[in-house]
Amino acid sequence: QLIPRFLQQLHAPTAYLFAHHAVEELEHKGVCFDCYQHIFQRPPNHTAAQRQDWLQFSTQFKAMCVRAVKYFLHMDRVYQQMPTPSDDTVAEELFGVGGLLPTGGDYYRFSEPGFHPWDIDDRGLIQRWDQIAAMRFHSPSL
Repeated sequence: QLIPRFLQQLHAPTAYLFAHHAVEELEHKGVCFDCYQHIFQRPPNHTAAQRQDWLQFSTQFKAMCVRAVKYFLHMDRVYQQMPTPSDDTVAEELFGVGGLLPTGGDYYRFSEPGFHPWDIDDRGLIQRWDQIAAMRFHSPSL
């Protein structure tokens, strides 16, 4: 729900670009996983050590995301003379309930034994984009 709310607040061509990019990401989400599996002849979550590495990476990734988002918010807010949100506020928006990568969401399934990105069927989201979002954000200037 956060993404549609976020897109509705943007200028139509900008929202179209963000949503289009998100659909592209969905369409090739398994490519890196499949390449790894082809090269190493096993999936990247094959062993307990690999799964632990993924969890450690995820922890570091979350911290880097909070820092990066806070930096860009700070730069934007300085220009607008507004206070910058706290690390906790940024983390909640990114990883809390309704966030981009909510704790307990599909992102965390990557560390499950036997998991493959296409185990999460996002075709409905892509179809929704094709049927609704493209028309909503269509602009003659695009």
